[in-house]
Amino acid sequence: RVIELGIKIAQEKTNELIGTVQKVLVESRAHKNPGFYEGLTDGGKVVIFPAREEEIGEIVDVKIVSGTPWALKGERDEEKRNP
Repeated sequence: RVIELGIKIAQEKTNELIGTVQKVLVESRAHKNPGFYEGLTDGGKVVIFPAREEEIGEIVDVKIVSGTPWALKGERDEEKRNP
């Protein structure tokens, strides 16, 4: 029961971030999502999103579009991504 409550609270916090643009440190290729990368928000949330190999180590803007209690999924503005 305590675990269920924790999951519910984590999902509520995730839902609050949907639709926002977050600064994300690009860390590495996503392990379970080929073609995507993963990084962390300044609040420590894991985000999966499209990026380029050369962006690893950079901080980029990511719009949060969905998420689970454990990770967020984001998208990038193509114009900013491919200058």
